[in-house]
Order: sequence, then C-alpha cells, then structure tokens
Amino acid sequence: MTTKFLIPLLLLSGCTTTVINHPSVCPGGDKKCQRNLDAQTLSVIGQGEAALKLMCLDADLFDVLDEECKK
Repeated sequence: MTTKFLIPLLLLSGCTTTVINHPSVCPGGDKKCQRNLDAQTLSVIGQGEAALKLMCLDADLFDVLDEECKK
C-alpha cells in the first residue's frame, strides 16, 4: 500500500526546475554587469589600462577611482 503512494511522489519530486547561473553571462542585459565583465576580460588579457578607462566611464566609479581615472 505504501509503494502505491511512494512511486507517484518520487516521480513528482523529480519535476523541479534548476536555474544555472553562468558567471560570464549577465542577466537581462544588465549594462553594469556587462561593463564589469568586459573590464575583467580586458584585465585578464593584459589590457589593464583599457579596463580602467572602461570602469572610469561610470560616474559612480569615477568618483571612487578619482586619481586613477585622471592619469
């Protein structure tokens, strides 16, 4: 009698949704996320100065990176 209820329960528990987030993909066209990934890529390929310039385009980051952005 218990297996009669156990099997459908096990089958239904297998019907779940799993969301996988890839760290190299920005959700929903998030522009700041994409800018950060682009800057990270530039830095990894040895273009640190270009990465910094890209980050300095953001007004909030410009205030934080003030001296670095003025170089």
